[in-house]
Amino acid sequence: NDLLGRLRKHFAEDYVFPNFVSGQNGTHRTFESLLMNSPVTPLTQGRYGYHTFSGAAALPFKQAGYRTVFLTSGPSAWRNIADILKYQGFDEIHDQAHLRARYPDAPFNIRGAPDEITFRYARELLDQADAAGKPMFIFIFTTTNHTPHLVPEGYVPGPLNLGAWADRPPPDAALGQRILQ
Repeated sequence: NDLLGRLRKHFAEDYVFPNFVSGQNGTHRTFESLLMNSPVTPLTQGRYGYHTFSGAAALPFKQAGYRTVFLTSGPSAWRNIADILKYQGFDEIHDQAHLRARYPDAPFNIRGAPDEITFRYARELLDQADAAGKPMFIFIFTTTNHTPHLVPEGYVPGPLNLGAWADRPPPDAALGQRILQ
């Protein structure tokens, strides 16, 4: 099963950290670890989320004059991030509502926008910043790695052999296939 596809070139030519470990176990915990640089969690759902952490990821960019943008393909109301991230150095929070307004015909799902829509929006923000001569830092938080694991429109996945996992078959073969695709 070739799961790299077009990424194969980058694994051969770019810097790759094959032993990367997420900051914590779970989406929200890792999210807080990456953005607030704190092993304590949950922060965004309590009073400490309204404290600016000196190690927050966006702060050095903001202090250096960058416009700092947090972009998520999902709702910014999730775990109160729309409110909290303003205290962590983000000037703007863009979410699925912004993406829906910009791309009303895009195929949204229960979690939010497909990656290609999110990255297209980010490219537009960066192009606008470049045209204005203003530096921009964007942190992108996608939702594609969560259910329902839909294959993007127009994407043709390579052939998959679920038999390669015969010793540990997924409980739901169709879901397993979508995740791999």
